[in-house]
Amino acid sequence: MEYPHSSDLDTMFEVGSWTWNWMEPAMGTISFILIAAQFMKAQMQNIGISSATDKFFNKRSEYLAKQFPQYSSKIIMQYSRSVKMLD
Repeated sequence: MEYPHSSDLDTMFEVGSWTWNWMEPAMGTISFILIAAQFMKAQMQNIGISSATDKFFNKRSEYLAKQFPQYSSKIIMQYSRSVKMLD
């Protein structure tokens, strides 16, 4: 990384310009990745593909329904999808 000469850092505007030029490529890349991921998730929902989170909740609800066969599996599955399970 190339640091600016001390003569190029006379004002806060020159410092701000240098720091922006230093951070902008990384920030731009990260922002693009986040926007692309959000767009991809929205398109998956539009065409009916479930996300990884939905698959996790479905698997957890099926597991709980198998663990408690004495209760209604439909109620157990609905409850487990609606509640966050914390450690």
